[in-house]
Amino acid sequence: MLDRNGESVGRVALSGSGSLVVARLPELGKGIYNVYWRVLSEDDGHATGGSLVYGVGEAPLGAGAADDGAALSWAEVVLRWLDFALLAALVGSLVMAWVVLPHAAGARADLLHVAGDRVLRLGALCALLAVASGIFRLGYQLLLLAEQGSGSRLDAGLDLLFATRWGGLWLVRETALVVAAVLLSRRARPAAARRMGRWWQVATSSAVVVAGAAHALTSHASALEPSSALAVIADALHVLSAGAWLGGVAALAVAVWPAGSLDREDSRALGRACRTPFAECMAISVGMVVATGLYSAGRQVASVDGLLTTSYGHVLLVKIGIVLAAGMLGAANFVLLRTLARGTGRFARLAASPPVLLAEVLAGVGIFLAAAVLASSVPARGAQFAAPLPARVVTKSVHSADLVFSISSTPTRAGANTFTVVAASSRRPPPAPIESITLELQRQRIGGSIPLTQIEPGRYLGSAILPKAGAWSVVLVARRGGQPLTVPLVWPLGAPDPARPVRYSARALAPPLDALALLVFSLTLFGGAWMLAGRPRLRVAHGPRPAAKGIGGDGR
Repeated sequence: MLDRNGESVGRVALSGSGSLVVARLPELGKGIYNVYWRVLSEDDGHATGGSLVYGVGEAPLGAGAADDGAALSWAEVVLRWLDFALLAALVGSLVMAWVVLPHAAGARADLLHVAGDRVLRLGALCALLAVASGIFRLGYQLLLLAEQGSGSRLDAGLDLLFATRWGGLWLVRETALVVAAVLLSRRARPAAARRMGRWWQVATSSAVVVAGAAHALTSHASALEPSSALAVIADALHVLSAGAWLGGVAALAVAVWPAGSLDREDSRALGRACRTPFAECMAISVGMVVATGLYSAGRQVASVDGLLTTSYGHVLLVKIGIVLAAGMLGAANFVLLRTLARGTGRFARLAASPPVLLAEVLAGVGIFLAAAVLASSVPARGAQFAAPLPARVVTKSVHSADLVFSISSTPTRAGANTFTVVAASSRRPPPAPIESITLELQRQRIGGSIPLTQIEPGRYLGSAILPKAGAWSVVLVARRGGQPLTVPLVWPLGAPDPARPVRYSARALAPPLDALALLVFSLTLFGGAWMLAGRPRLRVAHGPRPAAKGIGGDGR
């Protein structure tokens, strides 16, 4: 807490819980004081701050305000990027192992086992790294609490884990990731693989879905009202679908990489076999990413101005651009894989090269970085992005001697106001012309004079900034023949308009984006059903390992 000179006058002792906090102030003398506050949201772990201005024996000029949250922390951005990227790689590994490889028509069993082992090991590694990333995230939150002086680190850590919603969801996410890592690690062992049935796929998939749901429940979507449940579901689907797409691309690159027992010819053969099921999975995933992304954008960005004039909107536009670039890279990779399947053409050698897939993976890295920045920033929604309130015109008529005054103001809210005064005499001819008109305004020791300018005979105009809402004491002073005529009155002033000045458009983004999201979602479901209906399960990629190529047979 600071005084008007910027000097600290002591700390504020806080007590209470939930949404009620009681502040116990030190003994203060007469003056203006500013309390700076900072809290850590238990919903999504964001730090938010602001200021509260009050006076002791004096009226402050303002009441303070909440800021847009703490400045963007690149440590938080990196940690969130790791969360996105590792979860995506985990989801993509499972999709590759359990959806793409089992439907790779014409692939040799030994190649499928090599690829399956690779992607499952990748999934296990990513699950373990995601657990470590979550631990670092917890440490970061504890550092933020330590900066606020929230008791001892042990007490603060226990309260964060067991007394907040964020801590409970963190425990759920970490537990789910540990379960997924253990199951995938055991499956990679041949002895354990023979003892385990199909239940482990259901268990592992469920753990990953739970981790994705916990991630969504600590995102911006959880703070939306109303329909926060639908927003959370859309966010979870968005994260998991993006993982199936971009993580699937990374898993495919790992699966077909020519190394170890997989030579270049085997790599090309596996790429040919995976072309169709991989393209189908990616098409469904991209459709879900687009549909859920459109819906979430409409909920997080309130208007066209919110999209075009805020840093959140700018990062969202960058993310959309990278998604389009990644989509074009995916289409190019699909064309190259078709070239590879025919085995002819000048790009056949290029199509067999995993680095071509890595270009799409790098685009995915950019997408997740943009998503991390968005998750660490304040969304462009709220009353400040709504359409400005219509101007309210208040008119009052008063008189003094033979003069009748009609006084009006617009917009009649705290802030900039324009006053118009129309003066006329009831006597013909008037005793004397009006020389000047002034309005003197005052409220709680704040006030001043507004000299009005005559814009036409009998009409006067002036403007002023009135910082406080409420009833203002107004005195109209008209000078005629060197003598002042005064008329007192009370002028009501409403609360300031929370909306920002419109720069481009205050049109809401949600209605058109919701309609477009529903269309894309419907097309994705229809296309997915059409592509996957009747497709047989051609081969199981995991089980007792068959003889390798060149050992006990020709391997073909």
